[in-house]
Amino acid sequence: MKQRNGFVFIETMITIVILASALLAIYTLFTNMLISEKRKAYYDDPVYVYRARYLVKVLEDRFKYASTSKYEPGVYNTIEDLLIDRDESGNNFTYYIKSLSCDNDIFNDNYYSSTKDCRYFFHEQKIYRIYISKYDLSYIHTCDSSNSQSCFGYKSIGDQAKRYLKSLSYVPGGDGYYIIFEFEEDGKGNACTNSKCMHEFASIKYGGHNQIVNLND
Repeated sequence: MKQRNGFVFIETMITIVILASALLAIYTLFTNMLISEKRKAYYDDPVYVYRARYLVKVLEDRFKYASTSKYEPGVYNTIEDLLIDRDESGNNFTYYIKSLSCDNDIFNDNYYSSTKDCRYFFHEQKIYRIYISKYDLSYIHTCDSSNSQSCFGYKSIGDQAKRYLKSLSYVPGGDGYYIIFEFEEDGKGNACTNSKCMHEFASIKYGGHNQIVNLND
């Protein structure tokens, strides 16, 4: 009888462990799904897509203005040429993705007389970062495990931006670019002034076939 009671106790403990493991796995899966859905809620909201369409045109106007006075003719002819960089030997190489900031020449000329003016523009538009990426995002799979020179731009962006990139659709071998805006707000439509900020993402297909924004309108 004692042996039987001991055997039942062991069976009960095993059952409890199995059920606890199953419940923990279900809870973890549900939590991950909830986090994933919350993140998606911050992707391509119509309000931010509309703002991104406007900002792409502003960005191109800024590039045209800056390129006439600061960029070397024949090297920077279009906005996507910002993906091109030079090494110390003067050789050109192209990033897969690059982050634009107020340190770029596109925001540093006679119109924006100082970095402070550019930062005010970013703050006014609630922009945290602007990225230019090749439309063919298959490079992501390579850059996750590679430290090649072309991947430097991808390696330097934050985890939130990487997750958003991985949510975008693309055609392998497709041409054109993505211009991606990462907005930072306090959740009430105001510029964020503390560490608890919401990051919203919106992207525009630029150049190539099936361009979303016709910049000649």
